[in-house]
Amino acid sequence: MADIFNDSGIIVEGLDEVRSNMKADAEVKFADILNGKPLRADDSSILGRLFAITAKPKVETSELLPQILAAFDANQVEDQQADNLFGQLWGIPRLSPSQATGLLILSGDIGTLVAKGSEVTNYITGDSYSIDSDVTFGNVSVNGVVIENTLTGANTYRINYSIDGLLSESAPIDIQTTATDTTVRLVADRIVDAINSQSAYLTATRNNDNTVKVVITDQSNVGTFTTTPNLSIIKSYSQAYATSVTFNAKESKAGQVTSIKTSTSGWDSVTNPFYIFPSVGTESDEDYRYRAKLQKGSATGKCNSIIMALKSVRGVTYENVVANTSSNTTGSGITNNGLSVTVLGGNEDEIALALFNSVGDGIGMVGDVVKQVSDINGFPHLVRFSRPKTRALQISMSLVVFPDFPSNGKSLIRQALVDYFNNLNVGEDIYYSRLSDPINSVKGFAFRNLKIGYVGGTLGTDDIVLNHNELATLSAEDIIIGGSS
Repeated sequence: MADIFNDSGIIVEGLDEVRSNMKADAEVKFADILNGKPLRADDSSILGRLFAITAKPKVETSELLPQILAAFDANQVEDQQADNLFGQLWGIPRLSPSQATGLLILSGDIGTLVAKGSEVTNYITGDSYSIDSDVTFGNVSVNGVVIENTLTGANTYRINYSIDGLLSESAPIDIQTTATDTTVRLVADRIVDAINSQSAYLTATRNNDNTVKVVITDQSNVGTFTTTPNLSIIKSYSQAYATSVTFNAKESKAGQVTSIKTSTSGWDSVTNPFYIFPSVGTESDEDYRYRAKLQKGSATGKCNSIIMALKSVRGVTYENVVANTSSNTTGSGITNNGLSVTVLGGNEDEIALALFNSVGDGIGMVGDVVKQVSDINGFPHLVRFSRPKTRALQISMSLVVFPDFPSNGKSLIRQALVDYFNNLNVGEDIYYSRLSDPINSVKGFAFRNLKIGYVGGTLGTDDIVLNHNELATLSAEDIIIGGSS
């Protein structure tokens, strides 16, 4: 049998080459009959016609072989071939399009039920989101409460609270009013001052109706609130995850999802405290090849196997796995032999199942999302992971412009910076010196006094160092540009 491979791969012969090789083989095999005479193999001869008949399928087969080989090449398969190889043979299907998902905070009267499937909208983009599970307003697992007081004069009040996974039991907040507190408003101010001065975890404000709003400052946390009988918890702020109704939802910046589409009596408001990423389209060939090869070669219990299990969950756009192999608990709360997994996007129940199937036994998991998963015998197990905590940043600078500075130069600078931040990963620090790269992508100016910091904080020239589960965000409105336009 003739060789079909060489150093360059499969040998693909043309029709004339195949017929010539057939004739040469025949001359060797029939040499004793030919006795030195030439072999007639032209198109008019019987032998030539036989060669023509047999050469054609051989050529077609050789032309088909590279295609067959390419269909099994994990480095180059595309489209349906990729689906056939990875999905059918390897058992790793391509990720389908997924809706956007993000955290909401809802507020309403105690006891009110907001049903699963209730819809809210982004007032800027018009995109609708459907709430993933029922929400009943109470005093447990809430981000905050609204407290009502009807007494005036000298009274003693107490507020107790805990924060899930952070503070099991707080020191009581005690409030003492005096005879001079003759109005509900004055009493409310006393309560606000006491909460803000006695707790490092809470923020209190007085509402226009003289009730007191008390929230856990970090909006990613929830806890439990109780009061003495002379105070009443009348409303609360509850967390809920929501999924976009369509597969083409745009990004939702913090504070844009504020419209209630499904009217419910007792449900007052909704907001998204953090950035919600847009919907994700069908997984590209490039991403599919990378994920399939990595998943195929990963070992159970290793970081790669956990990452690949998460990548296989529809809607997951980012995952970060941090293991603590030291003998001490880390500064971010990862226990010895513990694992912290941060996941962006995806359904929480599907994420929990993927983690249960990929994380080795005996490894403690930490995180503010707690889900129960059952093994094949029906026994329950708790799985913990975290959602990224966004940290909103602000940038300021002044410009000295030159004649070639475009008329929309400031807008271009803002967009360049926003694009830069949109490409950052969870846990990725922001280095002050690198900010000049996106800024200088616009021509015709020089900048001075560049400063960066958290929104509401002090701006400076220090790098922004993030925890492994934090994501830096920057909005165009938080980029302050002075100088000539």
